[in-house]
Amino acid sequence: MKTKLTRSNRIGELVTKLRRTIADYLNSKVNELPQPVKKLAFLLAGIMIAILCFRLIFQSMNGEKVNDDYSIDQLTVPYDIQPRSQPSDSISGH
Repeated sequence: MKTKLTRSNRIGELVTKLRRTIADYLNSKVNELPQPVKKLAFLLAGIMIAILCFRLIFQSMNGEKVNDDYSIDQLTVPYDIQPRSQPSDSISGH
C-alpha cells in the first residue's frame, strides 16, 4: 500500500511541477506584451465569454433544438418546487 501512495505522490508532484512550468512560461510571454495589448486581450476574452453565456441562456429559454455539440435543454422548474393545488394537513392529522 505504501508503494502505491508513494507512486501517486510522485505522479502528483510531477503534475504540479509541469503545471508550474507551463504557468511560468505563459506568464513570461504575457508579461512581455505592452499594457494596451494586455487590456485589449482581456477585454476581447471577456466579450467572447459573455457572448457564449448569453447564447447558452437564450438557447435554453427558447427551447429550440440546435444541431450543436452542446445542445441545452429548456429550463424547467421541478415538480417539488411548484405550488401544489391543495395544502397537505399531515401535521395536524385531519
